Amino acid sequence: MTSVINYLPAKLTNSTLLYATGLTLLTLPPVTYLVSGLYTSRKRHSKLFSKHIADESTSEGKHVVRNMQKDYDLIIVGAGVIGSALAGVIAEKDPSRRICVIERDLSQPDRIIGELLQPGGLAMLDKLNLQHCSEGIDASVVKGYGVFLKGEQLNMHYPENETGDRPTGRGMHYGRFVTKLRENMKQYPQVHVVQGSVKKLLEKDGVTYGATYKDADTQEIKTVTASLTVVANGAGSGFTKAVSGTKPLSRSTFVGLRLNGGNAVLPYPNHGNVFMMHPGPVIAYPTSSQDVRVLIDFPNGTMPPMPQMATYLRDKIAPQFPDDIIRNAFLDAVNEGDIRSVPNREMPAERSRKPGVLLLGDALTTRHPLTGSGMTAGLTDVYHITNALQGADYEDYESIQRRLDVWWKNRNSSMATINILANALYAVFTPAATPDPYVGLLQDAVFSYFKTGGVCVSGPVGLLGGLIKNPYILASHYFAVAFFTVREACRPLPTPWSFYASYRAIKCAVGIVFPLMAEERILRPLIPTGFFNRDEMRYGTKALNKLSRSS
Repeated sequence: MTSVINYLPAKLTNSTLLYATGLTLLTLPPVTYLVSGLYTSRKRHSKLFSKHIADESTSEGKHVVRNMQKDYDLIIVGAGVIGSALAGVIAEKDPSRRICVIERDLSQPDRIIGELLQPGGLAMLDKLNLQHCSEGIDASVVKGYGVFLKGEQLNMHYPENETGDRPTGRGMHYGRFVTKLRENMKQYPQVHVVQGSVKKLLEKDGVTYGATYKDADTQEIKTVTASLTVVANGAGSGFTKAVSGTKPLSRSTFVGLRLNGGNAVLPYPNHGNVFMMHPGPVIAYPTSSQDVRVLIDFPNGTMPPMPQMATYLRDKIAPQFPDDIIRNAFLDAVNEGDIRSVPNREMPAERSRKPGVLLLGDALTTRHPLTGSGMTAGLTDVYHITNALQGADYEDYESIQRRLDVWWKNRNSSMATINILANALYAVFTPAATPDPYVGLLQDAVFSYFKTGGVCVSGPVGLLGGLIKNPYILASHYFAVAFFTVREACRPLPTPWSFYASYRAIKCAVGIVFPLMAEERILRPLIPTGFFNRDEMRYGTKALNKLSRSS
């Protein structure tokens, strides 16, 4: 209870709030489930997440692979942000490592997501000695968020650090950033970079020892072997399910445009601007001194066909912008016609114990990109995994697993906070993706909570920025918002309807966050992983089946 009150403003810490928040946290969630019949012991929906794959290797297989002559110590599949950063950091820390990086396309990539680096990610880049890679690419400083909901707007800055300074993030062109990271790893002579498509991972009795790939220049199928293979080729990786038994689920699609004019067209310059629109939120943030990225979220089942997209954006989305400056820039971008889309995926991490192979980045876990936290999550993993593996014998599989256990423990708090926050915020901010009529009460309560100021802003924005990495602080703020929902519903006087609305709003809130906490293994004795099926709870069985078919 003390942890909850520590992150609420002083003017709210009275006996009423103590009692109400304690009641919300300790009583209403289990009561909600017992009454609604959603407190189940069923496992996850089989169409969404497969079972965990354990170590099925044999002692003979490990012995044979260990005695093979290998081409490299390490193979990295994918040279995006995570793969390139990993290669550069390991090469710097241990010059004796022979590293092979295999990338499908080494030309400068051009993506519509992965262009916002939160302050926590920028700090992690500094810890990895890679901050120079974010410089010289015309990146734009990002100071916080501007939020727009139902005619109201709110400006929120990243919170001050211990020295009184306000950390900042960076909006950047993804391709320019990746190119700098690739240039950094290529400076090390022990790093061999090849362009090709990896076709399969090589295994012997359950032990991975390399990969085959199709060389982009010769079109030949080639084999390369190594003591350890790291798969870091993104959320669409074809190897994720084989290694960890999981697969991502697409719940929505981002449609992206690039606006001319830079910060001058944004209502809040040098901020991420979030517009609560229909059917989903719209995000706009600067990616250079001249450009602004706009992403329009379409929950599954709401997106028009791409040939009709320009008309839809012009007629339905543009009128919802709050001022003419960004609206006109948006219409100009629509008329230019460079409209692209990308599916938004969610996937909790599963710890694979298959020897010789490791997943990293979005190939391991991904969350809705609404919060722009993907690079922060990936770079945090790079930091922890390079520390865990430093000086290791990659062919001592038992020692490697013990080191990976340390990595998994160190990463858990940060990753759980990032994933829960992103997926929970998306559910609250997108009523079309969460067909519960009372989610609107939660959305209004979030905005009211932000307007309270103090730690009601600094806490959530610190979480968004990757500066606060404690999932229990996240839970404290989340259920404080639930209390705000009850307070708003009972104004000016409590009525039978307000009590019912409060119950439904709490039920919706718990139905969103408890399964996410279960997936991330938070409070495991109280929220066991197999007891909460978030998909049936959030959507209902019929809606879930439709969602699974559409993805």
